[in-house]
Amino acid sequence: MKKVDFAALFRKASDAAVDFAGRYVTDSLPTQRRFFLNINEAYEHLKPTESTHPELAMGDRDYIGPKTEGDIIDRLWIDGTVPVWIDISVYRTDSDFTYLDLLACNRFSGESSDYYYEDRDMGPFGVKSPSLPPRWNDSKGKFSLEERVKLFHHMRTELG
Repeated sequence: MKKVDFAALFRKASDAAVDFAGRYVTDSLPTQRRFFLNINEAYEHLKPTESTHPELAMGDRDYIGPKTEGDIIDRLWIDGTVPVWIDISVYRTDSDFTYLDLLACNRFSGESSDYYYEDRDMGPFGVKSPSLPPRWNDSKGKFSLEERVKLFHHMRTELG
């Protein structure tokens, strides 16, 4: 995959994740964005078209960030390959930024047929809802990201 194509898909997925979150949250979602990234452990059972990068592997609850779009693209695009799936969702906001979480597979490929969301025209990106508050359902209406973050922030480590 060309880096410019990956960058375009990244922006498309980021926009879709913010639009999706806007249907569920009460928070303002600033147009400026920053990103938190977690890359899974290295993978042993690879297809011939895939590679893995043990040096990128992170713990389950470890996230680097907040990073810029360019920082994330530079980390995930490696010699024409990208993770075969990258889940993206809005995590939190402040007065300046909307922060998105990226959870990436540690199986990299340059073949579009390997990408999990290629059939949705999203390449490797899977747009997910923000993590929902405990016992939330549609009948409860919109929720606050910041309230949810206060409940669950202790479940992650932000490495910077």
